[in-house]
Amino acid sequence: MKWESVAPCLLVGSIAAMSVIQSDAARAESSPTLLAATGTAGTDSRADSSALEEIVVTARKRSEDLQRTPISITAFTKQDLENHGVVSVSSLASQTPSLSFQSSPYDPIGSYIGMRGQQATDIVITQTPPVGIYVDDVYYPTTLATQLENFQGVEQIEVLKGPQGTLYGRNTTGGAIKITTKMPDYSGVNGDVKIGYGRSNAQTASATVNLPIIDNRVAMTLGGQYAKDDGYGRNLSNGADLQNNKSEAFRGALRLDLTDKLQIVVRGEWAHAVSTQGIEDLVYVVPGFSIASAAVAAQIGALTPSDYGILGSLLTTGAPPAGSTPQQIGAFFNDVNKGRSAFASYICPSRQCRNVSYPLVSQLATFGLAGTVPFGPKTTVDLSTESAVATYTFSPDLYLKSISAHEKTTRGTIASTSTSPFLLIDGIGDRQNPEQLTQELQLGGNALDDKLKWVTGYYYFHLKGEDDGINTELVPFLPNPIFNLSQFRDTSNAAYGQGTYALTSTLNVTAGVRYTSEKTDLTLENHNAAVCQVDGVPAVGAPCVNSFGNSFSNVSYTGGLDWQVVDSVLLYAKTSRGFRAGGTNQRSNPALPYAPEIVTDYEIGAKSDWFDRRLRVNLAVYHSNYKDIQRSVYVNNSQSFVTEVQNAASAKIDGAELEITARPFNALTLSASAAYTNPKYDTYTGFSQTGTPLNLSGNAFPNVSRWQTGLTGTYTLNDRVGALDFTVGFSYRSTVDYQPDGHDANSAPYTIQNGYGLLDARITQAIAAANMKVSLWGKNIADRHYISGANDFSTQLGYAYVIPGLPATYGLEIEKKF
Repeated sequence: MKWESVAPCLLVGSIAAMSVIQSDAARAESSPTLLAATGTAGTDSRADSSALEEIVVTARKRSEDLQRTPISITAFTKQDLENHGVVSVSSLASQTPSLSFQSSPYDPIGSYIGMRGQQATDIVITQTPPVGIYVDDVYYPTTLATQLENFQGVEQIEVLKGPQGTLYGRNTTGGAIKITTKMPDYSGVNGDVKIGYGRSNAQTASATVNLPIIDNRVAMTLGGQYAKDDGYGRNLSNGADLQNNKSEAFRGALRLDLTDKLQIVVRGEWAHAVSTQGIEDLVYVVPGFSIASAAVAAQIGALTPSDYGILGSLLTTGAPPAGSTPQQIGAFFNDVNKGRSAFASYICPSRQCRNVSYPLVSQLATFGLAGTVPFGPKTTVDLSTESAVATYTFSPDLYLKSISAHEKTTRGTIASTSTSPFLLIDGIGDRQNPEQLTQELQLGGNALDDKLKWVTGYYYFHLKGEDDGINTELVPFLPNPIFNLSQFRDTSNAAYGQGTYALTSTLNVTAGVRYTSEKTDLTLENHNAAVCQVDGVPAVGAPCVNSFGNSFSNVSYTGGLDWQVVDSVLLYAKTSRGFRAGGTNQRSNPALPYAPEIVTDYEIGAKSDWFDRRLRVNLAVYHSNYKDIQRSVYVNNSQSFVTEVQNAASAKIDGAELEITARPFNALTLSASAAYTNPKYDTYTGFSQTGTPLNLSGNAFPNVSRWQTGLTGTYTLNDRVGALDFTVGFSYRSTVDYQPDGHDANSAPYTIQNGYGLLDARITQAIAAANMKVSLWGKNIADRHYISGANDFSTQLGYAYVIPGLPATYGLEIEKKF
C-alpha cells in the first residue's frame, strides 16, 4: 500500500469503527468524562467578578481546575494570548518560566527549543526535540515552523514542565506544549475579522467563522491568516531585505455529533511561509592562522602555490611539511594574515549591524556550483496536517477515544553562514520533508465510586523523510560541491496507563507507566565531488549508499501524592522519568548510533489561592538526573567539519519556578513569574578539531539562563465607548551562553549575551456599539540590543557570528466580531 493512502485509511477506519457503536443515552456534551475526552479546555468565570478566573486544563487527559492539578503548568487563555501579543510558539518564552527558544543560525522560521535546562542544539529530522509540541493532541515532530505566525483560532495553550513520561505520545525530557484550537459549536453563525499594520511594512489579516449546519449535530469552523513584513536588515551585496517574512495559514474543523454518545471532529491545517536569510553579524576572527582565514586568503589571491603545500599538511597533521624553511613558514602565515585582515573587516562592532554581505552567484561558478541550485538565501516551509478524533462515551464513567493524524512538513533552505562575501561554510541548499502518521487509542474514565480516575492507551508513530544538502565548505580546500543525502524512517509503538486514586477526600496518589519500542533506519548517500563519504561502501566504483539500523526500548513512569490541605491550597510531590529517542548520525562518517537520553525528575510544589481568590501563588521546585545527554559535537570528517550527535554527557539540574497572579481590585490584574535553573555536568567529553578528546564538564549549558523573570499588568477602564485595556509586560533573562562548547580563549564574550530585559505594551479600546476593538501595540519598545542566537566556530574554523534579536516593533490592530 502506498504511503499516501495509509493516512486516509486509518482516519476513515477509526471513524468507521466508532460509528458501529449505537447509543440512546443523554447528550455527550453534558458528560464530564466526554469533556475530558474531547480535550475541551477554557475558563470558568464565577459569580465574583473580582476573583481570579478558574482555568480548566486537560494536561492529564481529563478536564481539571489548574489549581487542583498536581503538576507544574503555565496556562494561557485566548485573552492572555491577545494581551501578550503571542502569535507563534516561540513567542511563548517571554511569559513562561523555564521555557526558551534560540534562533536557528540556518533559517529564521525554525528555532531550537528548550525547557528546564534541556535544550535542542540542531534541527534535523533524525533527532527528537526535548520539548514536544501537540496541537489538538497531535504531535509535531520538528521545530521547523516554531516562529511561524499561525495562532489564528487558538483558544488555549498549556505548557507542561518536566518529563512527560506516561501520557504523551512522544516521550520528552524537558516538557510539552499543548495547543488547543477552537471547537465548532451550535451557538449560531459568529466569528471575527482582524487586520493590522506595523513597523517594517508589517501587514496582518485573519478571519474566523463558526457555522452551525445541523442543530446539535453538525458544525464547522473555518479560519485563515496572512502576515508579511519587509524584514529587519539589508544584504549589502544586492540590496535585498534580510529576515523578511511572508506566510499564509488556514485551519478548519468539522464537528459531527452523530449520536448522543458518539462525537467525531475532523480537522485540517495548511501553512506556507517564506523568508529571506536571517541576519548574521560577524563578531570575532581568530588571530593568526585559522582555516577560515586561509580560505579567505585563497579567495583574495593572497596564497601562493608553495603556501598550499604547507596548508595541506597543517590540515591533515597539524604541522608544516618536513623541510619547510622558516622563511617559507613565515611567508605562509603572512599570506594567511592577509586573509584574516580581509575577513575581519566585516566584524560588527555593535553586535547589531543588521547589514550583511553574502557570496554572489559569480563566486560559485569557480567551484562548479553555478546553476546547481538557485542562490539567494531564503527559507520556505510548507506544513499540512489532517486529523480525526472520534470519542464514544459509554457512560459518564467510561469513554473510548481514537486520534488519527497525518502531518507533513517540507522545508527548503538556501543559506550562507559566511557572514561576509567569502565562501566559508555555505549551506547552499538543504531540503527536509518529514512526514508522519500517528494513531492513538485511549480508554478511560472513573471507577470505584469516582475514587479512581484512569486512562490507558496505545500509541503508534511512524516518521519518514529525506534530509538532502548540497553545499560548499572551506573552499578551495575540498572537492566541492558536497552532497549530504539521507533517507530516514522511525517507527515507534507504545502502551501506557495512568491512574489517580483518592486515598481520602483530600489525599490522592497517582501512578503511571509507559513502555516504548522504537526502530530507526537511515540510508546515506553522502559524497563530495571526488570520493564517497559513507561508511561500509566496499570499494571505489561501488554505489555510494549504505543503510544503518538502530533499535531501542524504554520504560518511563510517573508517580506522586497530592494533598488538598484546604479548599484553596494544594501540596504535591511527584517523580517522573522520560526519554528522548535515540537515532543514527546522518552527517558523520562512520554513521554512529546514539542512545536515548534519560531524565529522572523529582518535584515538589504548591498551588494556592488567597483573599477570596484575589491572589494566586504557585511554586514548583525540582531536581533532575540527566543521563546519556545527546550533544552535537563538531568533528573533522575528511576535512569536512560536521556536527555529530553523541551521548557525551551526564548532568544534574536543580531549579524552581514561581508564578503569582493578583487582582487587588476589579480593574487591575498583575502577574509575575520567575524561574531559577542551575544545570551542572557530571561528565562531558567533546573533541578538538583533530579528534582529541576534551573535558568539557566545566562548560555552561547552551541557551540556559540562570534566571528568567516576567512581569505583566493589565488595567481596565470602562469609558463611554467601551472597555479600555492597558497592558504592560516586561521579561528578563540573565546571562546566556549560546555556544559554550565552541569557544577559544578569547571568543566567549562575543557569543555570550549578558542579562537583558524587554519591555512590551498594548492599549486596546473596545467600541461596544460596533462590537469592535482597536489596539496599539509595541514590542521591545525600549529598542534593547541583544542577540538571540550564535555560532562559535572559533576552535574548529576560526570565527564566530551572532544573530541579533528583533528591534523595537510597533503597530495598529483592528478587530471586528460578528
